[in-house]
Amino acid sequence: MKVVLAVTTSEGADSIADALKEQGFRVTIMSSMGGFLRRKSATLLIGVQDEQVDQVLEIIRENAPAPESAGRSGLLGVVREQQPEVRTAALVVDMDRFEHYRP
Repeated sequence: MKVVLAVTTSEGADSIADALKEQGFRVTIMSSMGGFLRRKSATLLIGVQDEQVDQVLEIIRENAPAPESAGRSGLLGVVREQQPEVRTAALVVDMDRFEHYRP
């Protein structure tokens, strides 16, 4: 089994989670802040079978918010374009054990 951790914008998390749920995946969304996006964000936790990883990553890719181009002032006020700002990152981690508790 694997756990996919998708870090995205707070706004993008809902559309990604909705698309995953439509395909039968269970998703947990947590508010987060930190190094990947360097701002307030959301982290989605998705537990999947090994063979489902590519499908989940494709759903994330298709529903992730579009990158923003960041303009920057240069000498004499000239604006030049930087690389588009990343809005979503995904990590795939091996999961040794999963336990699901019910009351």
